Amino acid sequence: MDMNAGNAALNPRDVRILAVEDSPTQSELLRHALGQYDYKVLIVNNCKKALEAIPSYNPKIVLSDIVTPLMTGYELCRQIKSDKDMAGIYVILITSLVNPDDVIKCLESGADSFVAKPY
Repeated sequence: MDMNAGNAALNPRDVRILAVEDSPTQSELLRHALGQYDYKVLIVNNCKKALEAIPSYNPKIVLSDIVTPLMTGYELCRQIKSDKDMAGIYVILITSLVNPDDVIKCLESGADSFVAKPY
């Protein structure tokens, strides 16, 4: 999915990002990194809260750590991509895992991309 398709002048203030990160330190790093570009960012500490927030927050992008309490980022991605109302959300999984199989799992879960920690 090309985030700029049809949006030649996409304004970061129009892009809502929902981030899932259970580490307070990593949450603040994400908030700072994205905030300096004026993105609207909501950070929750687990994937279940992310699923609850999606209908009202209406994010264009979900960034999710893979290893989170209650549900993995893989499971969150599969649920988003299998729901017709959420399938258009761009999902990026964040991992500190270094096994190449983890990259394959990201793609198999339907993720649009992945980012390795540290960012």
